[in-house]
Amino acid sequence: MAMIKHGDPDAMHVVVKRRNQTFFFLVRPEEKLGTIVSMLAKVLSRKPDTMKLVFKDMQMDPDASLKDQQVTSGSVLELLLKIEGREDFEDYKADDLVAAHAAFQANSGSS
Repeated sequence: MAMIKHGDPDAMHVVVKRRNQTFFFLVRPEEKLGTIVSMLAKVLSRKPDTMKLVFKDMQMDPDASLKDQQVTSGSVLELLLKIEGREDFEDYKADDLVAAHAAFQANSGSS
């Protein structure tokens, strides 16, 4: 991942949420989702293959770019973790994510 400077016209903000955690990324549209997963893996001390990202009710492809998957600036992705000792991932709760994002925007005065 190349260094992005604040004010870079190609940069976009992407939010990743998981339960009570929120991660903010400043990335370029051509960035691969796998890069974000790798950064999250380092922060959370987990292996990348124990995580997946969901956007608009679809599991994201880590080898595809943000642009290819219609992720735009301000998009909110949900992080799901593999359940310890199992092959299953956490449940995806889109309604909760949408409600949490709406509440965040209302509280911050964002639109």
